[in-house]
Amino acid sequence: MADEKTGQPAGTRPLDLAGDSPELIAFALLRYLAQLEQQDEERVFDRAWMLDAYAECLEAVQGQRTRKAPTSKLASTKAGARQKR
Repeated sequence: MADEKTGQPAGTRPLDLAGDSPELIAFALLRYLAQLEQQDEERVFDRAWMLDAYAECLEAVQGQRTRKAPTSKLASTKAGARQKR
């Protein structure tokens, strides 16, 4: 769906966010994470992914994140390399 004012797709509009609340920082981290993970062609960016990823980002920002098993092939490869050392 395109924005009626700009004609750009809704997900590509620039956002003007200011502040340093944990929620805002988690949202910025989520956007960065989504950009990185777009390279994984098997990843599905649905509602469940978005909500789970934001919750994990918020936990990380608040210092409450527990490490989870890697989900991407690249992360699995890196984790395996670390264990062999």
